[in-house]
Amino acid sequence: MELNVGHIVWARQNKDNIYWPGKIAMKSNSTNDLWSTELFDNFQQQSTYLIELFITNQSFWTTDILQYSQYRESMANHSFINYGIHPAMKQDFLNAVYQADYAISNEIYTHNNYTTARPTTTPQQSQ
Repeated sequence: MELNVGHIVWARQNKDNIYWPGKIAMKSNSTNDLWSTELFDNFQQQSTYLIELFITNQSFWTTDILQYSQYRESMANHSFINYGIHPAMKQDFLNAVYQADYAISNEIYTHNNYTTARPTTTPQQSQ
């Protein structure tokens, strides 16, 4: 499955080296439009993604993402939450998982966020 803007994914944060639920905000197949191309010289053949993380509202460019639904159980299992994540981050992580689950179940972020106004029609009065 190709990952595109709006898809919910797991993205690895470099600062704490854990995967966190997020939404793809932008996708780039070229490093020319990134502000820090030197960081991505080794990834020229891969797509890079701007990820907006749930709960933390942080965003960053990365190539290290996983499909959310495929890895949801292993990322959110009891042993990872209790031993793989710092206790201070535990509640935010769980809230981010719940928010991602909600987004997927309600298809909030899987479709375009743009809405088109429907033209309203009024019955024409006959004269």
